[in-house]
Amino acid sequence: MQTKLCMWGLVLMGVLVCGCKSMDTDKSASMMSHKSVVITDPHGEVAYYTLGQGGTLAVQAQPGFHQCADCEAAVMAYYKTGMIDPVCKSCGAKRMVIQDLPALAATGHQ
Repeated sequence: MQTKLCMWGLVLMGVLVCGCKSMDTDKSASMMSHKSVVITDPHGEVAYYTLGQGGTLAVQAQPGFHQCADCEAAVMAYYKTGMIDPVCKSCGAKRMVIQDLPALAATGHQ
């Protein structure tokens, strides 16, 4: 429960930092590579997607997050076009773009 609250806090912080600016479709891929896509699956689990080395997707997800091929395709399309549908038609997950991936604290025992 505490992990979910922390993740939602990070998402909210990202939204506040980004504001309500709309995306310009002519932004370069390098500008969009500094943005992350947050996907919340229908069960409330969260994942952060960023554009990794070589144009591949890098994912940080909560345990139990359901990965959807259509969501991942939409994230890749976002990095090419600058546009993303806020809701997945296949799985119902919600998608949101935030500026930079927040640093996630280690959650394991040391």
